[in-house]
Amino acid sequence: MFLRTKGAVWLLSLFLVGIGLFTIIRSVRLGTHRDCDFPSARTFRIDFKSNNNFTQLVAMDASTGQEVHSQKLKAFITQEAGPRIKQTMMQVGLNRADGHTSFSLQGCSEPYLISWSNAEIPLLSRLMTAAETWNLEDLRIILSSGINVNARDFQGHTALMYAAVNPMKELSKHPDKLEKVGAKPDISAVELLLNKGADPNLKDAYGVTPLHVADYETATLLLAAGADVSAQEASGKTPLMSAAERGDARLIRMFLTRKALVNIDDKEGNSALMYAVKAGARDEVIKLLLSSGADRNLQNRAGESPVSVARMRAKHDLRFRRIARLLDVTK
Repeated sequence: MFLRTKGAVWLLSLFLVGIGLFTIIRSVRLGTHRDCDFPSARTFRIDFKSNNNFTQLVAMDASTGQEVHSQKLKAFITQEAGPRIKQTMMQVGLNRADGHTSFSLQGCSEPYLISWSNAEIPLLSRLMTAAETWNLEDLRIILSSGINVNARDFQGHTALMYAAVNPMKELSKHPDKLEKVGAKPDISAVELLLNKGADPNLKDAYGVTPLHVADYETATLLLAAGADVSAQEASGKTPLMSAAERGDARLIRMFLTRKALVNIDDKEGNSALMYAVKAGARDEVIKLLLSSGADRNLQNRAGESPVSVARMRAKHDLRFRRIARLLDVTK
């Protein structure tokens, strides 16, 4: 059996191009074998045109530029790299696999690296950057190419997530764009992506949906498109909890109107009211949650309740004395 692998470890590395799509990297320790085509260190580039079986595969020696006529090498690429590339295509949402893969082989029993990239990856990077900076002209051009509007980056973010997120946080990575946009997300970018089929309920690697990071105007569009108002992150956090933590009364009111679950808790047992209390929220936020049925005595996994937290912090912080009174902890 050619190059039987042992102890394979897969790594996905982020190569920053715009917001940074990725190249797949595999680090493998090869087992000892007698039949070896590569007794010394060599680097190869393999170009292929296929979405399924790696047909028209051509292997080139990177140092000499000469084609390598090794059926064992080609078989290894087909058997080992092929399934991983297809898996990544499904994970990320690329439409095409054809492109090139390359690796460096340090002899028959030494580690080597395999990387893969194709022409669609830079385009997907441009899509994310255009969405992040609300560049409608670029968005229209890129989307017209037929790219999957729900494709993801390495962390599971979609273009819609980038368009919906808090702008000042994201634009700090693009200081040259700051003077070209307003202080809030351009809902036209969100609207365009939704009209092109962007799914408002897709989650990133941490379970975050666009609604978790949206402001009021953006959330209105997302909810109209079917966003789940009580979607939970991997930590159990809901959009209502996020809004409560930020103290956004208008957003909280809209979520509650859409039947957001007010007493659902995260994995630590914290409710939206607990998030609001710990953040030292304004009276309006506390009253709004209480009037919607928030349980002031609901305990988290640490045995804390909104009442007990307010009472404890009221000893040292005037803000929490006000919250404690609202929660009626003195009676």
